[in-house]
Amino acid sequence: MKTILSVLFVSIVAGSYAFSGGRTDFKTFDAATVQKQKAIFELLQHPYQPGVSVYKQEFYDIVQAFDFEKSYNLFSNVDAVKEFYYLYKKGLMPFNELFSIYNEQHRRQAIALFHVFYYAKDWDTFYKTLLWARYNVNPGLFVYSLHVAIVHRTDFAKLQLPAIYEIFPHYFFSFDVIQRAQLMKQQGFAGVNKIDNNVYNYVIAANYSNSYVHSYDSQEVSYFTEDIGLNAYYYYFNIDFPFWMGSSEYNLYKERRGEYIIFFYQQLLARYYLERLSNDLGTINEFSFYDEVTGYYPNLRTYYGYPFKSREDGYVGYRQGNFFNIDFINAYEQHLLEAIDSGRFLLSNGTYYDFTYPGGIEHLGNALQGNPDSLNYKYYGYMCMAYKTFGNYLGIGQYFQGTVYPSVLAQPETTLRDPAYWMFMKKVFSFYDKYVTNAGPYAVKEIAYDGVKIESVNVDKLTTYFDKFDADISNAVDVQPLTEDIKSELITFGRVHHYNGVDYVIKARQSRLNHLPFQVKINVVSTVATPSVVRIYLGPKYDEYGHMINVNENRYNYFLLDMFKYDMTTGNNVITRESVNFFHQVKDRTTYYELYQSLMTTVVGQTQSENVEAHNGFPSRLLLPKGKKGGQVYQLFVHISPYHAPQTPPTNDYGTFAYGFNYVDNLPLYYPLDRPIDEYYWYTPNMYYQDVTIYHKTESEANSP
Repeated sequence: MKTILSVLFVSIVAGSYAFSGGRTDFKTFDAATVQKQKAIFELLQHPYQPGVSVYKQEFYDIVQAFDFEKSYNLFSNVDAVKEFYYLYKKGLMPFNELFSIYNEQHRRQAIALFHVFYYAKDWDTFYKTLLWARYNVNPGLFVYSLHVAIVHRTDFAKLQLPAIYEIFPHYFFSFDVIQRAQLMKQQGFAGVNKIDNNVYNYVIAANYSNSYVHSYDSQEVSYFTEDIGLNAYYYYFNIDFPFWMGSSEYNLYKERRGEYIIFFYQQLLARYYLERLSNDLGTINEFSFYDEVTGYYPNLRTYYGYPFKSREDGYVGYRQGNFFNIDFINAYEQHLLEAIDSGRFLLSNGTYYDFTYPGGIEHLGNALQGNPDSLNYKYYGYMCMAYKTFGNYLGIGQYFQGTVYPSVLAQPETTLRDPAYWMFMKKVFSFYDKYVTNAGPYAVKEIAYDGVKIESVNVDKLTTYFDKFDADISNAVDVQPLTEDIKSELITFGRVHHYNGVDYVIKARQSRLNHLPFQVKINVVSTVATPSVVRIYLGPKYDEYGHMINVNENRYNYFLLDMFKYDMTTGNNVITRESVNFFHQVKDRTTYYELYQSLMTTVVGQTQSENVEAHNGFPSRLLLPKGKKGGQVYQLFVHISPYHAPQTPPTNDYGTFAYGFNYVDNLPLYYPLDRPIDEYYWYTPNMYYQDVTIYHKTESEANSP
């Protein structure tokens, strides 16, 4: 894995679908920014050991001296801070309890703590509350609230957060990996080589759940559903768009939030289906609480050793103790179906709001998520109730007086690991399908582009392979608090991972799907010179039985690889795109250890090369499905349309960390595949289907000349 040259301060817009996989900028780092970044890195080490992160006497003095009641004037929303302090005095969740944002008590506390961070007027106040919370609140509660605050405060846009799978490795790596890491530390790193001038470097081979048990077909794609990058992508989506957060109060870009939520789920489903086809698996079944659900064995344990519950194959959710919640979910479903069929939302005041296509997509997405931007989220809060029921029953976890029993469906970090959740996403997306089906197909003039014809599309050979990826899981191992006599360059700087005063880094090395870079070349003849938008999709051509899929039935199975603005000229146009520049991908995250090294070597005030990392975005290594050794046929769908300026103008401000949209144009996100297809009028000159074959090789075969 690549080591960066300088600290990664600036992150780019998540969910914007206009950023690339990384770029090189030149920034001048000031001392204040370096100190802020250092503080964030320090406090996210060993989250279950507050005395380790708050290790200096000066830190502890700040914790002891901070008084909420005497500091209300330091916050821009005093009532919100008073609410948190009231909850704190009444008693927050225990330190050793598993945090879940889907638990109502936990969520109330998390929102209250987020408010404390969010409404701090300046860095000094923010930092003091950060130290106080790090020492006094549940680690899961702390990390979640801090993430949401950092992402949504524009003044902290330059701060980099370590990858969530390195903060909480227990959620991303099987329990045997964590156990081996702990055993090695207990054995004093006997026989372990040192790197970087006296740093223990221990590497553990990590695998996926199907290497331990193989009892259901979905485990064939565990390398995809359990990929740490994909699960981090889903986690950060929930940080960028929390279902409890309203747009107006937190300056969350609102224009297309609901539409993006639907698009996000559709794209995940499409990409998952492509991967299933590579393993001869078929259509994703739609979830029902009344039908048997596939089993799942997560092989995860919490920090305190509690196993994430397994589910036997053939489990049916509708059973004793769950009737009430499922009946509620059915009622929400009926409310949504009635609104879709009638084209009207029932408002809380008893009146109706028209949400016919296309403007109603925004409202439908918000209603499905059940967020405060919904026109009536108490009446249409479908997913909120479903999430609670999933974690409580389908995951066979249990709630005892607010306590959460471990279930992968109760944690955004682990949700995608369970095949049942993909079935649930299919169910959620069915509401959108019904909505757009009622709207009918596009007219020819809405998908055609007069004067523009795609003559051909040429694609390099597409090759995938598995390569080794290292993640820093040092947080999985407890350490002794630092003492004044323990000193090294890294420890002096603030990295507290050590054994008897010697620095260590423990890495989990896992085989992850990747692909060779490739080029797409589009040859276009045009009689017009106008701004245009090019979309490149990847989809299936055949189902698992080798039958060609009908173009209309296939429309939701396409994954958007790239979308970009292009200034068309008259005559021949050769449009060339490199896969490394596709618009919505992000590269592998830099490890916690490397981030610390980079920050420590940063020269304040000196201009340095800076590799920009997004905290969110689809993993670039997963752009292509695995394919097969002898090759598997898929197809590219390329469409060119006139440029329609977006309501929110695109920006090159990569200082925006999270949630601002950089839409390329103002057309629907999944255009033109978002509506039913009339085959008699579908094929226009400005679109092109091109068969491509994806070959899967070993790493050595893929990289040999």
